[in-house]
Amino acid sequence: MVFGLSSFLTEIKKNKDLKIFLFVFTLGAFFRLFRLDLQSPWEDELFSIRASSVTSLGDLWNWMKDDPHPPLYQTLLYFWFQLLQPTVFVGRLLSAISGLLVPLAFYIFAPVELKGRIKVSVSALLSLSTGLIYYSQELRSYSLLVLFCTIQLAFVLKLVYEKEKNSKLCFSLLGISLLASYTHFFGFIWSASIF
Repeated sequence: MVFGLSSFLTEIKKNKDLKIFLFVFTLGAFFRLFRLDLQSPWEDELFSIRASSVTSLGDLWNWMKDDPHPPLYQTLLYFWFQLLQPTVFVGRLLSAISGLLVPLAFYIFAPVELKGRIKVSVSALLSLSTGLIYYSQELRSYSLLVLFCTIQLAFVLKLVYEKEKNSKLCFSLLGISLLASYTHFFGFIWSASIF
């Protein structure tokens, strides 16, 4: 473990792009987590809290049967609330974590053929985008949807840059597309546009 940490610190010292990424990522984390519970909850957020704080999965599915949204986010939120507690802060924390993972996912999953500056620039835009920061502080499925769509984009870029078709990557893309589709209907539209 110490070897892994020391090699990571050595990599930070010699890789300027990684230093910039970590700085921008930390700044984005601050903006997403700072005063996460400042605003009072919206009606949609209260619905999410109420639906996902029921006592069983069966009750959750009964609650959602008339809800037009796909079930993945509410189900994930149910397990999140089982792990912690059903509060506005805890629910928004799930969205903030999803939002934090967006620039990290692009930086990690983007093809190695992309120059470091391009990866850092895109990650900086994703880290500091006011729209993404705003939705990372809302107890809704939007930041999770953006996370899945970002991973999809990185996988598509990998497929474009690869000389041979990689079936493992294609199946991974299909799996992420299904997750995006079950998170929000826009995820279905985005996924359909990829295929």
